[in-house]
Amino acid sequence: MNEADLQRTLPGKKIHSWATLKGWRRKFNKGGIDHRYLNLVPTKPEDNAQQVKGVLVEVNLDELEILAKREKGYNVTDVTRQIVSPPENAEIIAFIAPPFDELPVRGSYLERVLRGLPPEERKIWIEETDFDGAEIDKDS
Repeated sequence: MNEADLQRTLPGKKIHSWATLKGWRRKFNKGGIDHRYLNLVPTKPEDNAQQVKGVLVEVNLDELEILAKREKGYNVTDVTRQIVSPPENAEIIAFIAPPFDELPVRGSYLERVLRGLPPEERKIWIEETDFDGAEIDKDS
């Protein structure tokens, strides 16, 4: 969601549009060296109405490979059928990691994630995100 991060990884690329992914929720459970990263996890069938917003970025295969290197530890997952009103003839993927729940969430990482959102949406985003009991490390 953070366009500055996108520019560092794929200079000149723009966010194509916002999208809604149904049947998934955000969760800080992707393990790093010393903190957790943001991830997506499927909802339980009874919570299938739950959804998350994200961005679509049109990429070619070379750019997808660059993103896959940046998102090391995440699996490339086809979520096209779970996108509300997807663009015609698009294949939509998300980077989804296996869970790892033993580290804190780095405060500086959380701030970087939130920079992609308008200020008025940040509190809602935090309320809708599962921190899975993780502490937020304010010193980093």
